[in-house]
Parts: sequence; C-alpha cells; structure tokens
Amino acid sequence: MSHRYSDVERKNLGWFTSDPSRASLFAVTLKTGSLRGLKPCEIRFQYPISAIAGKNGCGKSTLLAAAACAFHNGKNGWKLPDRRLPYYTFSDFFIQSGSELAIDGIEIEYEIFHNRWKPHPQAPDGVGALRQVRSKKRAGKWNDYDKRVRRPVAYLGIERIVPPSERSVYKSYRYRFSKNERAGWEDNTRTSVSRTLSLPYDDFEIHNYGKYRLPAVKCNGNSYTGFNMGAGEKALFELFAAIWAAPEGTLFLVDEIELGLHESAQRNLIRELSRLALVRKIQIICTTHSATILSCLPPEGRFLVTASNEKTSILTGVAAAYAAGRLADRNSGEITAYVEDDVAASLLKATLGFSFSARTRIVAVGSHSAVISRLAARFTDDPTARVCAFLDGDQRPTFSKHEARFKGLVAQRDHVQAADWFAQRTNFLPGESSPERYVLTALEALGDHAIAEAFSFVPEDTATEAVAAAVVHGAHEELFVLAERLGEDQGYVWKEACKALIRYKPELHAEVSAFMHKLLLN
Repeated sequence: MSHRYSDVERKNLGWFTSDPSRASLFAVTLKTGSLRGLKPCEIRFQYPISAIAGKNGCGKSTLLAAAACAFHNGKNGWKLPDRRLPYYTFSDFFIQSGSELAIDGIEIEYEIFHNRWKPHPQAPDGVGALRQVRSKKRAGKWNDYDKRVRRPVAYLGIERIVPPSERSVYKSYRYRFSKNERAGWEDNTRTSVSRTLSLPYDDFEIHNYGKYRLPAVKCNGNSYTGFNMGAGEKALFELFAAIWAAPEGTLFLVDEIELGLHESAQRNLIRELSRLALVRKIQIICTTHSATILSCLPPEGRFLVTASNEKTSILTGVAAAYAAGRLADRNSGEITAYVEDDVAASLLKATLGFSFSARTRIVAVGSHSAVISRLAARFTDDPTARVCAFLDGDQRPTFSKHEARFKGLVAQRDHVQAADWFAQRTNFLPGESSPERYVLTALEALGDHAIAEAFSFVPEDTATEAVAAAVVHGAHEELFVLAERLGEDQGYVWKEACKALIRYKPELHAEVSAFMHKLLLN
C-alpha cells in the first residue's frame, strides 16, 4: 500500500528541500576507492530522517561515518559532552592497526544545500546545492578539513546502550557522581522519552563526575540512575538529551537506532523524531535492522544497502517488507501474482528479474479461468489487496470475456469500480501465443548464438535441432520434445530458455517492471 503522509511528514519534506539556512546534507558519494567494504556508490537524502538498512558488513556504519565527516565546526562550537573536538575527522572512524592496509586513493563528494557558498556559476547568490570533495591520496592525508561547511554534528554509536553498570570506570566512580546544574533542556528530554516509552517520568537530570555523565530519573514514584536503567531506556535519554541540548539544525548520526526498544517504542520513537525534526530543523541519519523503523518513515527516508565483492548498491524508497525479506534471505511477498501454471510462473519470474521477483509471490492456479476466479475472490475480500494476474499471451484477444466473467463473479459490487480494478491488475505474459511457443520461436528467430547460450550444456547443433523440433510440434508438447532431445528435465530447460530470452530482449523486463512498480507504489 502507498504511504499516507502525515501533516508533520509533509512539512518535513517541505522545509528540508527549501531551507538552505540549515545546510542540509543532500548526498554522500564515494567516487573512487574503497572504504572498508563500501565500494563507489551514492546515497541521496530527501527527508530529514533517513534509515539505512542492510546486512552486516554491507557498509551502513561506514556511510554514517562518512556523513559525520561532511561538516566542520568552530573551535568553540557545540559538541557532545564526551568529545574533545566539536567536529569529526576520518581518523575518528577509520583506524588501522599495523597489520592492516592504509586507506588510500579515496574521493568522497558531499552535496550540501547551503546559503553561504562563495559565488559560483551554479549559485551566483551563494544559495544552492553544491558539492565539496574530501580526498586522500596514496600515502597522503585527508584534505582541507577546515574548508568544510560549518554545521554541528553528533555521532551516537552503539556504545550508548551499554549501561553504566557494565563499565568499570563508572562503577569505580559510582559514589562520586553529583547533580549537575540544569541547562534548561531536561524537561524536554523527559517529555520525549515519556512519549517514546509511554511511561510517566516525573523528572530527569544529569549527574556527573568529571567528563562522566549519569542520567537520573523519577518515574512511578521511584528514583533511580543509569545504573538501574534498561539499555533501551538509557539510550533514549542519551539520544534525546543530545537532540535538545544541540543547536537547531544539527546533523545526528545514530548507529542501530532501534537497539533495546520493543516495536511500539520504535514506532513512537520515529513519531517523536519526526516532530523534533520539524520543531528543531535537525537532520537524522541512522542505520537499522528493523522493518518497524522503516515502515514508520515515508519512502523518501528508507534505504537498503546491498554489497558484493564488486559493488555497493543503494535502493531508495524501499518497502519495509522487501527490506526485511532481503535481510532474511527470503521472498518478501509484498504482492501476489496469479498465473496459469508452472510454465507461466517460470517465464514471469525470469521476466521480472531479481529485484521484482524477490518482492513477488507467484502462484500457479491451474488455468486462465482459475486465475480470474482468484482475482474475483481477492477483490471481494479486500479491494486494497496487492494482487495481480498474468494471463498467457494467447489470452490477449479474449480480455473482454475475462473482464465480463470477473464482473459476473463480483456482481454485488460496483461494476465500474470492478472494471477499473481488473484493468489495473491484469496483464499478459510476453507474446500472443502460449508461453512455450513464444519463447522457443523467439529464440529461434534470434539465431543459433542465442540458442547456444540458452542450452550451453549441449553442442550448438544439438541445441539448434532440438529447438527446431520442438517448435514444429503442437501446442503444449514443445517442452516435452525439447527436454527429450536435450536429455534434461523439462523444468530446467524451460528456465534456461526463459533466462536467455530476457537477456536478449531486456525490453520485456522493462514493460513488466513498469507494471509492477506502479502496483507496488499504490
């Protein structure tokens, strides 16, 4: 289902892309080199809260670290209490031991929406989205930190969830902590945590000893400090204390934002952060493994990072269910597609390609009549259901008959609504004949090289003769003849034929992808 934007989300979309005074980070691009496992890629931000999902080791935290190094700050600028400097450098995150290779040959571009640029052809008045470059040549240092755009930045790593009771230095100083003078943001912090955890906190203050800080609260008549807080509770006080203490317009980077929080708290957290993004004009970029976090954000705030030895890919606007499926190595089943039989299912899977087949549950129901019946049943049960149908190509001339039968099966419904619903969700497999005949005749028309590629497990002349023999047989006998001539299982030779055809005819994938993309957005 399409995302329903709240009033707060619409306002956040508006200010983020229209207010250059906040120096919003619009993009991070790794142009050359490799940072940890991150290969050249780009991530673009269109919303003040961005959640980046992905498997362990794909580069999520590396993206956060790179984003933290986008900005500079004055020597007296705001910083987190445990920071020595009010800005970050790459040495804060990318540290090598003696046995590790140095990071060299790196170039990172940052696109920043700013109103204090020096006059530039693309921003003659100093206002616009321009790019700065940070680079590190071989055996050199990172360039020009002090030339970065000024903006306060706070990086909150996973150490925020470690309770003081598990830190030896805190335990050794436990009797030396004392109340800190109030700074004025404590009540706002208390309110934000109360909204997130649905708990009635009566008071919140900071106790400190030197550079060490300890949250202290009153809740339900009990008074306790961070020594007796849960990990998620303590992490929330740290997060919201930073947000309320920081200047407006600060950039926050939060690693694994959902740690220690149950699902309803995660939903409340995103709701509260959305409110604060609007009130304080802050930008938050976080990593997550939680489908709940993703589902609570508009599409502009959802990202999925995938990595291989060769490249890093970043998907924007990814559905929460799809991301969860990729993280779990399973089909997300965001949409169900009904087809006539297993032959049709294999052709549809090849035509969809990996990105859409990973999001689609393909169900073979036996015949075109059964496909129409299943659509009618789903429409009757729930007209908003994400379902569609792909009839065999030879059913194109009888579309109106299928539509009439569908309307007859849902007679109690508005026929105009039913007809529109049916038209939007009904498509056809490639060609105007049965799937078997279409694919094999198309391969034959492409020539011996295409046939040889499809069936590379046999000599080229054997493959060519097998296809020719299959094509001359009657309807639905083609695969039997083809498999017999090639000496392989019917299912196997059919999948290979479908994959080869799509490689030679990518326009088939583009047509089906456009259809599925529209359905997934609705």
